[in-house]
Amino acid sequence: MFVAAFHQGEVTRFCTCLTAGPLLNLRERPSSRSSFHGLSFSSRPNSSCFQSQSGRKAAFLVLSTLTAPERPKRAEDGLVKLVTGFKPLLNLLKVLARRAFIKRAAEHGIQWEEIMKRFQGTELERNFQDVFDKDVKYPEWYLVPFHAYDEGNLCWDAAREVEPATFVIPFNLKENKGRPIPFMEAQDNLRGPFLQALDRDGPPKGQVKNVLDAACSIGVSTSYINDFYRQREGAGNVRTVGLDLSPYFLSVAKLRTASSPGADNVQWVHGDAANTTFGSGTFDVASLQFLFHEVPHGPTIEIFREMYRILRPGGAVAILEIDPDSTAVQSMPSVARSLMGLTEPWISDYYSLDMKKALEAAGFEYVSKSKSRPGTSPSSPENPNDPFFIVFPPSWH
Repeated sequence: MFVAAFHQGEVTRFCTCLTAGPLLNLRERPSSRSSFHGLSFSSRPNSSCFQSQSGRKAAFLVLSTLTAPERPKRAEDGLVKLVTGFKPLLNLLKVLARRAFIKRAAEHGIQWEEIMKRFQGTELERNFQDVFDKDVKYPEWYLVPFHAYDEGNLCWDAAREVEPATFVIPFNLKENKGRPIPFMEAQDNLRGPFLQALDRDGPPKGQVKNVLDAACSIGVSTSYINDFYRQREGAGNVRTVGLDLSPYFLSVAKLRTASSPGADNVQWVHGDAANTTFGSGTFDVASLQFLFHEVPHGPTIEIFREMYRILRPGGAVAILEIDPDSTAVQSMPSVARSLMGLTEPWISDYYSLDMKKALEAAGFEYVSKSKSRPGTSPSSPENPNDPFFIVFPPSWH
């Protein structure tokens, strides 16, 4: 249990929560801004805060404080450099990692190859033509190998393998480990607490009509959040947008959800979460799930700023992600952490990110976090392997 306080003009409210609680309120935006490399700042760059017309103070940070701390060189860096510089060894490690993942999937009844076969054919190609936006510019950080694919997320092999890989991930949860449960039940145990927290601490019923699932990949997270709000708000009252930089992922998303009951509620959009084409204040809720461990520090800041811009005053942003402060991560051998960079090229940036400071710099404040613990009481000990979720609700009058 924790207590969070946030300021609403002349009134300070205190909210007591259990597994997750009010973590952030949207401040009023400054009336005048300038930009630098896609980041917006107050027109008084030497000030530490600005005063809005309502009397609220909102701090912001100068650009120099947002750079990732320089990581000291370590002995294991030489090993990683050796591996990445020797292509045959690097390729072998990638093959072995993929085989291990497929074997683990089979242990949980996930038919990797059979799932992949569903995502091919002319319909997939048509979907690609429907979602592809030729005007989208891919940032340099995105054009690198990801997850053992030389083309990163911009290829069919990566897109076809996302679903079985996503089904494997929830078995890392303590509640799922060693249990002979269906893989969709394991997925529910991961997504359920996140949605429950968003239900409790996000905009109340009747105030959610437009939902964004940013970096939606093949739409697993999109389906969960769309189904949740359709049920809560009424099927015809919610519009959900799934946004991703990969048109390959979006093509698979459109195919795998085509016959779902909520398919008509979802629009798939090819675009960059750091630089969208949506108008200011478009969305009531923005969801970002398992994104930031794959993004460098600078673009992460830009994504936070963009989410702030496109959320309406009173909207909420919710993040589900690996906990970089967990015992499991902190106690990981340094060689293992460095080798993760072979398939997760920006993981070191994520580990060094001060998420609280980054979100405050984007305009959010009173940031906190909670473990994703399905079926546990507030007094239950935290499992260091669990992801954490953060829900940033606004202040309501």
